Amino acid sequence: MTVGAALYQPQLGSQRQTAGNTVARLQIRVVFLFEIFEIKQTVRMTSILSAFKAVSLIFAAAAVGTGLHAIVDPVGFSKSFGLQISPPATPDAGTLKKDAATRNLMYTTDGPTPKEEAAISSNRRRRVAMSYVSLMGVRQLATGTILLTFAYQGKWTEMATILAIIGILVAGTDGIYLSRDGAKKLGQFHALPGALISALACAVIWTES
Repeated sequence: MTVGAALYQPQLGSQRQTAGNTVARLQIRVVFLFEIFEIKQTVRMTSILSAFKAVSLIFAAAAVGTGLHAIVDPVGFSKSFGLQISPPATPDAGTLKKDAATRNLMYTTDGPTPKEEAAISSNRRRRVAMSYVSLMGVRQLATGTILLTFAYQGKWTEMATILAIIGILVAGTDGIYLSRDGAKKLGQFHALPGALISALACAVIWTES
């Protein structure tokens, strides 16, 4: 080995060692950055899931409450919802019949007068509407009960799937019909929170998958 080669050999070894140290430092930085990313992603997923748990439990409890309200007081529920059931026809059929007889109108006393028919028909439609609201209340109660059951079982992804659909399909339809009836603010009150709940539920589904 020449003198030059002997002098160059330590320098070459030093350069290799420096390059190796640089690569090692880069690897450590990459691993460190990856771990930070994983931690941030875990924190983000935990935050989304925590927010969803709170919102979904509130929604489920509200569904149970509104369902019971619709069953017990369908008229009051329809008023609070924004599509109020019409009040009963007044005066009632008996009063109308007495009034017709008193004024000697040209109707027989055996059958109802046209006013009586109108009152009876209106009250019948009102009873049907009240029954229908109560039946919808049972379905609302069932939805809330199912969601609370899933929460108790820790099935948050299944719960998110249901709310992702309900938030758009049900709340959006409510908003459309309320807006058609002239209650635009109530329509927005139903549709916008429903869309936000659906978006949060979709985020949970995406993070869990």
